[in-house]
Amino acid sequence: MDSATETIARYVETESFEKLPHTVVEKTKAVILDTFGCTFGGTVTKEAKILMGLVEKLGGVEESTIFGLGKRFPCTAASFVNSQNANILDYDETYLSVGHPAALAVFSALALGERENASGRDLITSVVCGYEVSTRLGIAILPSEERRRQVWPYGTWHTFSAAAAACKILGLSLKEIGDAFGIAGGAAPVPSTKRVLSLPSSMIKNSNAWATRLGVEAALLAREGFTGIADVFDGDDGFWVIAGSDSCDWKVMREGLGTDYNILGTSYKPWSTCRWIHPILTALEELLSKERIKADEIEKVTCKSFNLVSSYPYDNQEPSSMEDAWWSVPWAVAMLVLGYRSGPEWYAEERFKEKQVQTIAKKTILEHDEEADKTFPEETPAEVTVDTKKGKFTSRVNYPKGDPQHPMNSKELKEKFLYLSSFVLSSKKALLLEKAVNSLENMPDLNDLTDILMPE
Repeated sequence: MDSATETIARYVETESFEKLPHTVVEKTKAVILDTFGCTFGGTVTKEAKILMGLVEKLGGVEESTIFGLGKRFPCTAASFVNSQNANILDYDETYLSVGHPAALAVFSALALGERENASGRDLITSVVCGYEVSTRLGIAILPSEERRRQVWPYGTWHTFSAAAAACKILGLSLKEIGDAFGIAGGAAPVPSTKRVLSLPSSMIKNSNAWATRLGVEAALLAREGFTGIADVFDGDDGFWVIAGSDSCDWKVMREGLGTDYNILGTSYKPWSTCRWIHPILTALEELLSKERIKADEIEKVTCKSFNLVSSYPYDNQEPSSMEDAWWSVPWAVAMLVLGYRSGPEWYAEERFKEKQVQTIAKKTILEHDEEADKTFPEETPAEVTVDTKKGKFTSRVNYPKGDPQHPMNSKELKEKFLYLSSFVLSSKKALLLEKAVNSLENMPDLNDLTDILMPE
């Protein structure tokens, strides 16, 4: 039997658009469109302006488009910025609540696809490869519950979403793909997610930018003959050790590659905050709608969920920046109760000074539900109880809105995309881009897609 590394590399080499089921193609286009929207929304933040300002100063060969700038830059710079901007609002997709691999696959493949004049079919196939490889790796090396208190390695396995997609869009050989994986694995970002949760939180959040650029560079280097760690996914010193995990299931890495597509299990976000908070918001939204609860009627909001989201920093009642608020249940509860539109509006500077926001946040408390720990990450239960002047109301959910078991409908997803794209594109261009993505399999050159992003 081939090693896990060779099995995965062979999958990337042999996957083709013609083999993809129709459902996978349609889901992948929807994921690409949602990811584009998240990137547009992210561009208006001060964090994105820092990133874009730096690459503008550096300049370079005009190869690939940066969203929000309407200019082309080196493919490594474009993949770096676009991927990070997609995650800045914490609005991008998730897989099983353990990671956000789509942006890395989308923007590594798109940056190189522009450079290489690849087709829409090539982009779809490459995104699928990135998603399938990275999600299997991420689940295979998920640490034990005890180890998760110290290490949460998704920022590092995300690298292979970018690397696999980049390898596919470049059409690398089996050996070159193996070398690209070895390069990416040897230089992948450290598993820093737990440290990123420390308050005050930093702007780095997920290491999308660095992981995506690394995936692109690893594939380009491998094509030139640069070599990487052999059999990087295998053995007692494989990538699972590099990523800080204490376990590895090689069967999970191999299982279903090319037949059972994880991308069909992608979850979309209706709210721009950490996915672990979404079960709480789903239960709260149901209560607010059903019981017609108003902000001035609320006396207390009690949120019960699994261990990872029932303690520091998720209990922070006084975030002072977007970086702190990403992880704050009280903040997200206040935003939902007060009816602010999810996205940049949640993190506007004036929001952090509003008395109403502070009042609701201070009335929100977290409790640990030990039963919820038993089903994570397959299920992410949450229970919310709202004490009001007219009585006490409780709602419990097992899946957050946006999961395949509790899906957002096509109208909701379209509204999300059009709203977020409005920060960069005219309504006419946004609809044109939506139409282009929805018929991506008929596009001969990805530059036709990114031309839509250029100034009129």
